[in-house]
Amino acid sequence: MIKKYPLEQLIAIKQKRVEDAENVFIEKKKIYQKELEKLKKEKEKKDEINRYYEEKLEEFYTSFEAGTTSIKIKQKKEFLKKILEDLKVQDQKLKEQAKKVDAAEEERIEAKKILDQRRIDVEKIEIHHVEWEKEEKKEEERKLQVEQDELGSSTYAYRKKRREKEGY
Repeated sequence: MIKKYPLEQLIAIKQKRVEDAENVFIEKKKIYQKELEKLKKEKEKKDEINRYYEEKLEEFYTSFEAGTTSIKIKQKKEFLKKILEDLKVQDQKLKEQAKKVDAAEEERIEAKKILDQRRIDVEKIEIHHVEWEKEEKKEEERKLQVEQDELGSSTYAYRKKRREKEGY
């Protein structure tokens, strides 16, 4: 009769840890994807502001060449400065978002490492379980063989005695 595997509870605990690590990894992956999406939107905003600035700069040069008044030129210069400030602010937001993306990616990578390690732990203990079962079967077969040998020896001794009694 094969005994119950003594590390059965440990397998259950390790499998639960794998499930938890999978959930954490999935969550970190979602966060990473969201941060990437935000970065993409920030880049689009920056590109939009940059295009707007280029348009207004072209408009400024066109009006300057056309000979507009100095007050209009001054107003357009101030407006261009404001757009440049907006562009700098957007560039800063872009850098901050890139840092968030990097941090989210590091967390995702770390969660993946933990998940992989937990899976390896479960795999190791499952291999141990298989090996343990093989050893238990061998031990059981060895005990059965010993019992059969003893039974065979007893039967042989009994028959030998009986033959000696009967005089064969």
